[in-house]
Amino acid sequence: MKIKDYFNKEYAISLARKITKVYPKFNSSNFIKQVENKIQNQEYTEKMLIFVEIFDTVFPNYLETLKIFEKILDTELSSFADMYNTGMWLAPISKYVEIHSIDSAYYYKASVHFIEELTKRYTGEFAMRPLIVKYPKRSLKIIEKWSKSNIFILDAYLVNAYV
Repeated sequence: MKIKDYFNKEYAISLARKITKVYPKFNSSNFIKQVENKIQNQEYTEKMLIFVEIFDTVFPNYLETLKIFEKILDTELSSFADMYNTGMWLAPISKYVEIHSIDSAYYYKASVHFIEELTKRYTGEFAMRPLIVKYPKRSLKIIEKWSKSNIFILDAYLVNAYV
């Protein structure tokens, strides 16, 4: 199976179940219907952008959405090899943070906190990149701190790419 094929209606149903457990107001049928109508025959990158677009229509503001997403995060990775086996489902969420984290300086702290939690389960590399570009000094201090933590050895290529 190609990675792009993982993100389909069944994925949307699974994600909706996770979200509904922590956010009962979530309209899962609307979410699933939007996903089903928009992602067919799309490539991976387009699917990620479509998920972000749909998230924007089904969730409250960015900071509240981060709180919801943090509540659905699963067990931390035990090795880098597990990233795609157990963390792949987080790719659209990572893309959401990547796109919206720089919408406001006010989002920086919450975004970095979420990326730290995300990295323990998938990769925060792409979500962190826009913050590095927009806030280089502040972000490099965070990355330096992370580079000294065993938790972030899994995502060490992020540090190597920017330090």
